[in-house]
Amino acid sequence: MSSKSKIIAIEKAIYTGCLDILEFTFSANDKTFFDYFSDPKHSEVCKSASIDLHFIEDILLRRKIVEYLYHCMDSKKINPNTFYSYRIRGILQIREKYPYLYNFNYNEFLQNATTRLKAEKRLGRAKAFLYSFSRYCEYIEHIDNLFMLDTWEIEWFNLSMERDYARRFRRLCFSGVNNDRNRFLLKRYIEYCLRNTDNSLNTIMGKNSTLKNVLNFIERPIDEWDNESSKSLVSILLNRYRKKETLASRLITLFHFIDYLLLHDYLADNPMKQYKDLARIGEFHHKTTSVDHSVVKQIFYALGSIEDKRIVICFLLIYCTGMRLSEACNIKTNCTERTEAGSFVHYYSLKMKKDVCNVIPESLYDMIEEYRISRKEENFLFPSRKKGIAMSATYFYNHMREALREKNVLNPDGSPYHFTAHAFRHLMAVRMREQDIPFTFIQEQLHHASPEMTLAYVEYIDRVKIHKMENFIKTHDSEQYFDREADVEYVEYMRANLRAQILPDGLCCRPIKLGKCLHYNSCLTCPDYRTSKKHLNDHKNHLNRINQYIIQCQKNGWLPQLESSKVIRDRLIQIISKLEEDSDPK
Repeated sequence: MSSKSKIIAIEKAIYTGCLDILEFTFSANDKTFFDYFSDPKHSEVCKSASIDLHFIEDILLRRKIVEYLYHCMDSKKINPNTFYSYRIRGILQIREKYPYLYNFNYNEFLQNATTRLKAEKRLGRAKAFLYSFSRYCEYIEHIDNLFMLDTWEIEWFNLSMERDYARRFRRLCFSGVNNDRNRFLLKRYIEYCLRNTDNSLNTIMGKNSTLKNVLNFIERPIDEWDNESSKSLVSILLNRYRKKETLASRLITLFHFIDYLLLHDYLADNPMKQYKDLARIGEFHHKTTSVDHSVVKQIFYALGSIEDKRIVICFLLIYCTGMRLSEACNIKTNCTERTEAGSFVHYYSLKMKKDVCNVIPESLYDMIEEYRISRKEENFLFPSRKKGIAMSATYFYNHMREALREKNVLNPDGSPYHFTAHAFRHLMAVRMREQDIPFTFIQEQLHHASPEMTLAYVEYIDRVKIHKMENFIKTHDSEQYFDREADVEYVEYMRANLRAQILPDGLCCRPIKLGKCLHYNSCLTCPDYRTSKKHLNDHKNHLNRINQYIIQCQKNGWLPQLESSKVIRDRLIQIISKLEEDSDPK
């Protein structure tokens, strides 16, 4: 039922004096409720598609209950069966077990009914109605001042579908924050995120959860934190979160919160400014995380045992396109397109915040079309049992992993395979890399905003190029040569695809596209620096120049320059020694 229809329905009940009747009309907005309550099986409760509420004596209480029931009467949020079971039956169950409660006025009813039913182990429907009804009344009472409420219903903010794609979250809770001032400031920040940013609801829920935990570590309000408070907080976080990445993510969320407080004059200064270095996550680590070919073959064999076509098609979409699981689960029914150029799937990228498309095989296109025809018209290609929302990632994982366990899918080493959908994004990058597809196309296929993210996915497996490379050495390690199965290929790949920087006496494997160099004018001591024996004379000339400069520094008393020059001299001696050693015939 639309908001306008709700107003008309409520006005009809209130201002025509029909406060004792809840009426289900034949209008398009609530026809599903009319059809449901017109069924003869509800004749004891419902007559002529209406419910008599005359037994509720207090006019205000009756009015609030009618308003609440009309508010709930929305087939997109609740189906008529649930509405009947947990709303109407809840009202009638209270009347059956505790009829005297309806003799109280509005305020007394909320207080006495809550106290009376709290101790009851049964009466689940009555409790469900009372809880939902009291939440609604609390919202109506404080609708102009949300900051007095400790629980917010998500529907109050009318978020766009893109921000609340899965529609899994129903409310935000702030009751876990012990300090009243911190709780108020957190509500301010979350309200800002909901109304003034494009953060997804999942991101906002994560921020709220993180900040509730962090703020409870220090009992004082955040606007009264001093150096000791900050030091104590950091000490607690360091003990609790052993991984640097986890610690950094918590601090980043806290710093965003503090930035908001500073911007809106809730804070005069940042109490955590001396700890900003801890919030640096660092560069991506390139790990082998894609799925082995033997495992892929076992998974495809196991797909035949899965009866739920949603699971099969969802997996094939991930395998063929590299899309994220959340994107695959929430893909729309009208997602496919066939043109002269081929078959495509269109979907909304949650991280890129835009509509994107990928090529899919003709066979997968035909499978999706056959699946669509065999089902009723739905908004989502993979709908949940609950009307209007998509299949959840948890549901997909549970059924997929169960099927793989039953088929005993194993890793190459014989251990049980643990399925993760994200590994197939890595696999997509690997398969494209094996076909020598340019890096920029891999970035487009995975829909990454930056090359750094794609680098974290691409695994360099072309072993043929290793034998064509010269023998490079790591100048920051005097004992080891350039690793043949990782670093050599990495440099070749970076130079070919991302324009790694060529130096007069070697190669910098940090590409220009990744931004400014972190070790400017310190190449010889940089872990990204590479060199080879063809630059041997260059290094010897450099050593001669640096020796002359050291003499000049000693004469003039330039101590800082003298120390740094000695480091470069020692590094050059180390490099020359290794190169000359490698040049000697064995």
